[in-house]
Amino acid sequence: MKKNLAYQYVKNYHKNPISYGSIDLLQIGTSHCEANANIESHMHSNFYELTIITSGKGIVTTNNVPVPVEQNDIYVSFPFEQHSIDAPPDMPMHYDHCAFFINDPDLLAEMQQLVFMHGNPEHRIIKNEQLKRLVSDAIYETSKLRAFQTMYLECLLKQIVVQIIRSFNKQFAAASIPGKKEELCYQIMGYINTHIFSITSLQEIATELRYDYTYLSKLFTKTTSQTISDYYHFQRLETACMLIKENELNFTQISEKLNYSSIYAFSKAFKKQYAVSPMTYKKLFTKPNTPPKV
Repeated sequence: MKKNLAYQYVKNYHKNPISYGSIDLLQIGTSHCEANANIESHMHSNFYELTIITSGKGIVTTNNVPVPVEQNDIYVSFPFEQHSIDAPPDMPMHYDHCAFFINDPDLLAEMQQLVFMHGNPEHRIIKNEQLKRLVSDAIYETSKLRAFQTMYLECLLKQIVVQIIRSFNKQFAAASIPGKKEELCYQIMGYINTHIFSITSLQEIATELRYDYTYLSKLFTKTTSQTISDYYHFQRLETACMLIKENELNFTQISEKLNYSSIYAFSKAFKKQYAVSPMTYKKLFTKPNTPPKV
């Protein structure tokens, strides 16, 4: 296997992401891979990426899990994943792609919930013609300067994120009609999301919802395949990432705000989740135009 791109148009802003309102664009473009081509494995940082197969077929591998993709498939990659793409030996593959950060708190919360609910790479393929057109329009829009370009791309990119969320929600709804158990799980997630800075004990959730915590814990694990504690720790660290990117608080203040017992406990949990220390994360992902906080 080798990297072999017969054609590629890519705008790469990884070093200096371009802000379009609530979305920061890192990369957008279209690529045509010859047969037997390989886009070598690379580590994603804290961004989301779409790979839209416009012709042919291939394999998208995420964290060593290969997933077959074909024409009209949209594969969604989540933050901090190892990612590669392979075209088959008998035909070329063409795909559009778009990588971005999300700054809007509401959109980010929805996307973070997708990460939690759809962590399995085999469950990342969505079908959405409107989403395909939006990405194609965004690629065309970045090809040269146009009147009102910033405003137009801001609208396009926000619609792209909304369509991703809608697609996953639609698939989930088609798979199962939500009942009392699912509603309870959403209430648990909602309580954690809206009380992330004030929770000192997960028992608070049971008190608020007027259920026995053991019952809620078993129901949540059976329904989502994750524990309540897993979800809480995931959301707490994702919030820490957001606070580090904002660059308004130091690490001690962040650890205290998120109710960690110490900065050591915070740093240990952060590195376990993201394989980098908070300091390394800050150096990598704080915007270049943001003055460092002393």
